[in-house]
Amino acid sequence: MVVDIFNTDRKYQTIYADPPWWETGGGKIKRGADRHYQLMKTPEIIALPVPELIAPDGCHLYLWATNNHLKDAFAVMEARREHSQKPERMRQMIETVSYGPMIELFAREQRNGWDAWDLEVQEEGNSITSRPGKRIEKE
Repeated sequence: MVVDIFNTDRKYQTIYADPPWWETGGGKIKRGADRHYQLMKTPEIIALPVPELIAPDGCHLYLWATNNHLKDAFAVMEARREHSQKPERMRQMIETVSYGPMIELFAREQRNGWDAWDLEVQEEGNSITSRPGKRIEKE
């Protein structure tokens, strides 16, 4: 199904994007992507209504970028960041497809079987901050 992202109420748990990054160079002979489709500058890509497409529980974003545009790709992802806390579904997916030992950087909660760094949690009403890192053994 073809969807007009500017006029849809659909929400997605997976977004796969291969933006037409603005490429320069090549001289008089065009050999790049601009021979095949219209290119977009990074601010134009950021301005797309992607946040409105994200499911309430968040989504996986698979964003394609060439080496020349890695910095731009991070700018696009930064503009799309909606959650300061990682969704539980993401942790469950990681546990399903990945091997331990596992560590969560910039952790906000204790997790059984995970090491944690920069831990900020509420435990029995007490705020705990642990730096530079601490193994959490949760019963």
